[in-house]
Amino acid sequence: MLTLESLSITYETRPILHAIALEVRAGELLALIGPNGAGKTTLIRAAAGLLAPAGGRAALAGEAVHTWSPEARARRIAVVPQAAHLPAGFTVRETVLMGRTPYLGWLGREGETDHAIARRALERTCLTDLAERPVEHLSGGEQQRVLIARALAQAAPVLLLDEPTAHLDLKHQAGTLSLVRDLAHADGLAVLVALHDLNLAAQFADRIALLAGGELRALGAPTEVLTPANLTAAYDVPVYVIPHPIHGAPLVLPDGAFRPHEPVR
Repeated sequence: MLTLESLSITYETRPILHAIALEVRAGELLALIGPNGAGKTTLIRAAAGLLAPAGGRAALAGEAVHTWSPEARARRIAVVPQAAHLPAGFTVRETVLMGRTPYLGWLGREGETDHAIARRALERTCLTDLAERPVEHLSGGEQQRVLIARALAQAAPVLLLDEPTAHLDLKHQAGTLSLVRDLAHADGLAVLVALHDLNLAAQFADRIALLAGGELRALGAPTEVLTPANLTAAYDVPVYVIPHPIHGAPLVLPDGAFRPHEPVR
């Protein structure tokens, strides 16, 4: 379990996050939503121990993660950053093996265990057939799966993802989040994923945390958080929320979706 305990982050003198308190539990996918500038990326970075808090802490097993060495953090927390660029000149297999770096000795040579873990990560992300292809020749959706596979190769109990579906088409959005949810439910990972798309969060998340103005405005099941009152206040736009006609999860629609539009002339 990753715990944020009254976590506050400031940039110079400007507060970014204020007294955030939440838990990311093993075996669950917790979606982090909120408008642009709400502090989602900052929260992901702070939860990964990459930012020193102005107050409170991010803790794993009772220890403040920002005090750990980079190697210690990488063995416990895997991060898939937003809009990451994969290094050219490496194959998919070589890139995924980079996730084993925190475990390598001073010689830096991968052993059979490292290769076995990397193979499993390739299998879980359906990349086995692309293992020898240069990463720069992959599509955006395939590169996103490589980033997740590299994170899986770290064999960390906590997985943090910052907008993993950005710039992906519908097929790859659903495929990526189905994989991430399976990693939480089947593998017991504690998964925190920042998302812009509220309907994807409603469909795939076990719980949702709503962030706005650097504060945690709501936390709970999708039906508890995705309400017109919560979303209108956070996003400053009227919305409707209705049950999805197929799977019953909340379906968020902007107010304009129900208004007649004049024909384009």
